[in-house]
Amino acid sequence: MAGVVPGSGRERTERKWPPPRARRALVGMALAGLAVSSLSLPAAARTRGASAAVDCVPQPGYTDCVRFTYSGGDQMFSVPPNVRSLHVQAWGAGGGGQGGPTPDIAFKGAGGGYTQGDVAVEPGEQLTVTAGQGGRWASQEATYGGGGPGGVTEEFNIFGSASGGGMSALWRGDFVATPLVIAGGGGGAGAYSGLNVDLAAGGGGGTSGTEGSASHAGKAGTQTAGGAGGQSCLVPLAGGRETGAATDISARVSPGPPATPGVQFHGGSGQTDPTGHPGGGGGGGFFGGGGGSCDAGGQEDGGGGGGSGFLAEGVSSGVTVAAATSSAVPSPSAGEDRPLYTDGIGNGGGWRANGGNGEVVLQWSETADLTTTKSADDTSPSYGDEVTFTVRLENTGPSDAPDAFVVDRLPAGLTYVSHTGPGTYDPQTGRWEPGGLTAGSTAVLKITARAKELGPLTNTVTASGSGLPDPTPCDAGHPENCGDPVTVTVVLRSHITVKKIDRKNHRPLPGAVFQLWRETNGIKGLQRTGSSPDTREGSACATNGKGICAFTRLDLGVYYLEETDTPEGYVMPKNPVSGPYRLKAHNAAEGVTTVRGNNREGGKGK
Repeated sequence: MAGVVPGSGRERTERKWPPPRARRALVGMALAGLAVSSLSLPAAARTRGASAAVDCVPQPGYTDCVRFTYSGGDQMFSVPPNVRSLHVQAWGAGGGGQGGPTPDIAFKGAGGGYTQGDVAVEPGEQLTVTAGQGGRWASQEATYGGGGPGGVTEEFNIFGSASGGGMSALWRGDFVATPLVIAGGGGGAGAYSGLNVDLAAGGGGGTSGTEGSASHAGKAGTQTAGGAGGQSCLVPLAGGRETGAATDISARVSPGPPATPGVQFHGGSGQTDPTGHPGGGGGGGFFGGGGGSCDAGGQEDGGGGGGSGFLAEGVSSGVTVAAATSSAVPSPSAGEDRPLYTDGIGNGGGWRANGGNGEVVLQWSETADLTTTKSADDTSPSYGDEVTFTVRLENTGPSDAPDAFVVDRLPAGLTYVSHTGPGTYDPQTGRWEPGGLTAGSTAVLKITARAKELGPLTNTVTASGSGLPDPTPCDAGHPENCGDPVTVTVVLRSHITVKKIDRKNHRPLPGAVFQLWRETNGIKGLQRTGSSPDTREGSACATNGKGICAFTRLDLGVYYLEETDTPEGYVMPKNPVSGPYRLKAHNAAEGVTTVRGNNREGGKGK
């Protein structure tokens, strides 16, 4: 499967997580009140196992799917090329059940939690996957994924308590380096439930796990701390089980080492009781659940608390759900109703049954959805004018588009002048290759052309591609996905230029002001007022230092000029209106130029 990197490739013996020596170190830190971090975890606890990844059928909207099942060690995943986002689903492992003499008085392990979210990644990035191990019934060994061990017993091993379920998780880099998504494991069952068939350990998951239903159950892990161990039970000094309240409290002692609290990434240990009633192990999680303790009356030995789930900052569409404390057999996983759930995963163990292992499912989409938009800086250019088209190509993802391209060939009537933009553009074929687009990025191409044909000219993107499947392709069969075409209507326009001079010496005069009028009422001459005046064209124009004033981009037709102000020291002409000036097809290119003279005040010139 693309993106799945097997483990070391070496044959190895499946190992408990962590092994006994590492577990003793963790328990010691828990007793000392220390949090377990990536630096304090023993190296042996981070041993990688063989890959147990299998392909799965992706949900709609995704193109690829891989399922990681329990393998006994960390598994690696290499993010495929072009992929920028992973949809992650994690099911924490269930706690183990108890091995009492008959199923009707068996303590139940708890279900694991469920967490999902969308994680931003980089192509080629190495991620570590933890698929937690289900808690073991009558077990004093920790489980892979941080499930705490059940308490030790010597007298009745078949009554031994169960270990907690391991967490399932996705990490950036190595194990515990940077947690991204964690589903907490369920607590392991206590040794004995007496006649109370409804007792169960604490469920894993959620921002906080859940506590077991027995009075001596371990507490749940949260977002900031591991769950406390269950309240230690006491037995008479003379040995033997306390059967009621008759025994003097001062004469009671703890039967063995107490239950330990959970720490970060690891559940606590159940209380040791040589007489056959130890507590269950806490579930692994972002912070593990506490171990359960024994019941002095032998009726309700405590199960372990559930480990907490976790979602890193920046994970979108995140959900983390805790498994309920349930008397059902098996206790269900919190994620049993989620898509791609596998039967039995994350369930708590019943009578003499192990908890269900955890799983992690990764889905992604190797598609790049390209969208194109197009615009023109002038949709009504004059014949011979330059028009600049702007083509925007956006990759809305979710994957990179290494071979993105657009085909935008100019129509006849528009002559290529130049272009600017990344990559290459061939004006002959219209193919633009910007050089690849990462997910969420946009490239812009500007094409300048000269209008050489009158009438409407439509410029259309006819194709685009990314090198990957596109859910909305732009091609001949799907023109609706190519963006709206841009039509420019080229018209024949002309111009009128006024040159103002001193009437006597013909020197140019700056500062003369003219207003242009267009003949629109069909009455000869200029009508500026009345019920049907002619049309004022734009703003007034003042002559520059060379005595020039130009009215440009004028439609063909008949025009008049009205002088509204004169240069300082000059007299307004008796008739300030001149014209008509006729702009027709034959003179459109040259336009019309008129020279207007003014006399100085007093009739003198220089």
